[in-house]
Amino acid sequence: MKMCLSACLLLLLQHAAMAAIPQSPLAARFSWPLRVDSNAVFKLPEQSMIALIGEITPDSVDSLTRILPGASAPTTLYIDSGGGDMRSALRLANFVRDHDIRVVVVGRCFSACAHYVFSGARRKEATPGSLIGIHSKRFYYQDGDKILALNTSVDKDRAKIMAEPVSRRQYGELLRLEREFYAKAGIASGYHDAYAAFDAARSPVQAANCRNVDLWILSRSQLEAMGVKGFGAFWAPASAAEARSTAVKLGMPENRIFFGSPTELAALCKPTLMERLRAWF
Repeated sequence: MKMCLSACLLLLLQHAAMAAIPQSPLAARFSWPLRVDSNAVFKLPEQSMIALIGEITPDSVDSLTRILPGASAPTTLYIDSGGGDMRSALRLANFVRDHDIRVVVVGRCFSACAHYVFSGARRKEATPGSLIGIHSKRFYYQDGDKILALNTSVDKDRAKIMAEPVSRRQYGELLRLEREFYAKAGIASGYHDAYAAFDAARSPVQAANCRNVDLWILSRSQLEAMGVKGFGAFWAPASAAEARSTAVKLGMPENRIFFGSPTELAALCKPTLMERLRAWF
């Protein structure tokens, strides 16, 4: 009886956890029962429209590039993505830019989606309730049968990348592809550098003074300051409070996102006055 109760309780907890993950806003738009953690590529009923929900992977990019028509047809990519593989995202971003595919964010465009696909698209939109967010770059590499990620802003992770000839060569190639893409799209790295500096400051010694932020949500003016062009209709939160409430609706902890200026971001890793005074005594 006790074993049955434990199993039933575990099952209930699993169902509750799954229920807590919200439906993808993009899926809801087309009445699909998919959550924000789904991974799917769909051809839409409308001509020359396709949807990507979830992670940007080699498989999802293969599916997209097979389905999307050539440059002669008007094309729209609807996307709700938390990011994905850097190489795959760069490949998709180049495809989108070269074929003048309009990118419409419905929900999330974080990490590699924001760094490359959204930023590089010649035409772009973000629907109400959507967030565009950047963070430090992750380098994915294979270790045996596992795919591991290293944070390129962290010294020990960079040292691990550079220590192995294979990973060092792969990382150098990715950096070259990224530089070429940003040069082609006219994207400046100032905001990426600011986040990388913030992330690097979160060393074990200073971690107590830093807020644990995973994503920096950007406004249209901040994106434009990076060199991002081609905006159509674009919604962004009007305040940090609205950014946090929107993040919760998208299945993210509200305390893990930041919405503000580079100066305010850097200040999240500065000790308070009381902490500075205690350091003197």
